Amino acid sequence: MKTYEFKKDSFEKLPKQEIANNLKKKLRKDTRIANAEYWSLYRDLLDPMFREVIDEIIRKLKNLVYFDEKKLLNFADYLKNMEGQKNIFLFYQIESIPIPKDSPDILSYMKDITFDVKKVEQAFSDSSISCHFIYITKTSDYTQDITYRGASNMQMLDQSHEIFSAFREMAIATGGTMDSSANVAASFEKVVEASENYYLLYYSPKNYKADGKFRNIKVKVKGQNYRVTHRAGYLAN
Repeated sequence: MKTYEFKKDSFEKLPKQEIANNLKKKLRKDTRIANAEYWSLYRDLLDPMFREVIDEIIRKLKNLVYFDEKKLLNFADYLKNMEGQKNIFLFYQIESIPIPKDSPDILSYMKDITFDVKKVEQAFSDSSISCHFIYITKTSDYTQDITYRGASNMQMLDQSHEIFSAFREMAIATGGTMDSSANVAASFEKVVEASENYYLLYYSPKNYKADGKFRNIKVKVKGQNYRVTHRAGYLAN
């Protein structure tokens, strides 16, 4: 996870479009650097010289994607102090790694969630943030490249389930939306449109007690033709 933060006077010195273009260039550069390690491991995986350490290579591939609970909680806390409605867009592409077809323990290659999902959900819900999750179902080119490169003894293992579930629960807990598609632009437009239509409801809890516990919120409407999404609750502190 890498954080980019604008200087306070950025929008006074530069037009928004120029800032956006500069950010895109920065993201492209950092993405290429990050991908270099992945492709280096991938090439080693297909090299017959590295057959004896294939398990080690696969586990390194698996661990390249990780989530830092502390950074996620700090981000939620940072946004909590900002006024107004806040929307976060989470993008996650279907993630597969190559493993041997004759592997006796496939589950050992599956990605593990390294943070407390419920704790993160509550932190983002408490910060009045709407998380919108876009799941990209288009597979990467290397999925089809495996057999072509002569690695017919390998198969692709989809390890997206845990991350998908965590991001989906974050979207639900914050009153956000979720869309799944191979068309990223269309999904993003759909989710943005949904994020721009909402009501603000205010109320004062009865018998409020600042004990630091999480309080659940329930919102009901009359009629059967409505689907209500809202944040799960708040921390009484």
